[in-house]
Amino acid sequence: PEKAVLGNDAIDLNNILAGRWLRFWVNPYADQIGRTQLEERINASEAKRKVTVSALAEEARLLYVGITRARDYLIFPTTNNPTRWLNRAWHGGNEDYPTLDEGNETHFEWAGKYLAKDFETFWFTKDFGYAPKPIETISFIENRSGKGDFLAYKIDFEKENLAITESKNSYSSSLDFHNYALPLLLKEDATPSVVKREFLAQFARLSSPI
Repeated sequence: PEKAVLGNDAIDLNNILAGRWLRFWVNPYADQIGRTQLEERINASEAKRKVTVSALAEEARLLYVGITRARDYLIFPTTNNPTRWLNRAWHGGNEDYPTLDEGNETHFEWAGKYLAKDFETFWFTKDFGYAPKPIETISFIENRSGKGDFLAYKIDFEKENLAITESKNSYSSSLDFHNYALPLLLKEDATPSVVKREFLAQFARLSSPI
C-alpha cells in the first residue's frame, strides 16, 4: 500500500503494533480526479517525492529478482495495456518509453549479448465454463447382503452328546431331540379363514401325544 505521510519507522519491541494506522483521507472533490488544488499540493510535497523514490526502488528490486531467479524463461504477463511498471523500473520512472517493444531483442544484457524475447497471445472468454465435480458416494455402513443361498449345516446329535460327555467328566449331558414341523403348504389365494383352519389343525397334530 502507498503511504501519503511518512511515519516513524522505529520498531518498539514492547509494542509491535504501535504506529500501525489505517487512514482514510477526506476527498472534498467527490468524483473529480485531477486538476485540483489538493492534487497540486500533494504532487509538490516532499513526502510524495520520497514515496515515489521508494516505490521505484521496490519495482526495480522485483525486476532484478525475477531476472536473476529465472531458470529457462522469464514471463511477463500483460493485458491490452503496456507494462507500465516495467517501463518505470527500467527507465528510472519514465513509463512512456516501452521496455518490451515489437522487436525480438530486449534491453537486458547477459554474457555480452542481449536476451531474446518472443510474444504469444492467449485469448480467453470473459466467462469461464463450469464443470460440476462428480459426487462420489461413501458407504459408512455396509449394505445388507439380503437373502441368499447358504450351505446347509447338519448337527450330529450323537457326536455332540459324546463331545459334551467327554469334556464334562463330573457329569454327563444329553441333547434332547425335537421334531420340527414342516411349514404350512398353502395356496397363494388362501383366505384368512383357511390359513387359520390349517394352522389349528397342524398345531393339534403336533400337540397330540405320540
